[in-house]
Amino acid sequence: MICDDISTILGFSCHPLNDDGSVALIDTPFTFEDGDDLPVFVEKVGKSIRFFDDNEVVFHFLGRGLGDSIGGLRTRFIKTAIAPYGISLNDENVIEVWADQEHSKQAFARYMSGLLAVVGWEHDNQGVGIDSSYLVEEVALCLEAWKKGHKITSSPPFTGMSKTKYLLDFEVDGEAVIAIRPHPYSVGNALRKMVDIAGHDRSVKFRVVIDDRVDAEAAKTQGMILSSMATIMPMSRLIKASHASEAVN
Repeated sequence: MICDDISTILGFSCHPLNDDGSVALIDTPFTFEDGDDLPVFVEKVGKSIRFFDDNEVVFHFLGRGLGDSIGGLRTRFIKTAIAPYGISLNDENVIEVWADQEHSKQAFARYMSGLLAVVGWEHDNQGVGIDSSYLVEEVALCLEAWKKGHKITSSPPFTGMSKTKYLLDFEVDGEAVIAIRPHPYSVGNALRKMVDIAGHDRSVKFRVVIDDRVDAEAAKTQGMILSSMATIMPMSRLIKASHASEAVN
């Protein structure tokens, strides 16, 4: 039974879920922002071992009301959060990592680091009513049209003066790009990141794309708060720039 080894190696309680004990649930003290347990399942397949979430992370965010009009979830923010740890979101929307049994402890550490990065995203977006990852996807499409032929890097890494590691939304033409909605929490979070990164490397230039399509006045007011740190670009202006570029091309 897989639990015999896992409990010894990891030090957490393990509960078999099938008759031969090849699939199990691992108890950990880690939770989402709302207190729900983080899903940690383990499966033994031959000489390999897999840690996975059995779709529960996606279902968690659907339960938070972050689904689209047809009940799906745009998962870019999950993929971005877990990518640095070498784990993936597969075609069935299952977060997973595979390893040989000898490296199960390292695989577990990578898996948990990825899930905790997702929790970090959830924490940073508390109080924001609309999934900010939707806006990021819109900005990606507009940047690709506006900056056609230019190198656009998704989720570029930066380090802050505090030694905190950040993944911003994009980097293009030497600018780090952050996409936000005009919500005080989002603005404060963006400002905190930029100040920390600039404290470590003053050469970094920032551009903030702020969504002004619902409340232009709020976007203008919130944008002024960030203007000392970044070039502010309303989403409506980015859309116009992308359309103009498409017309030329």
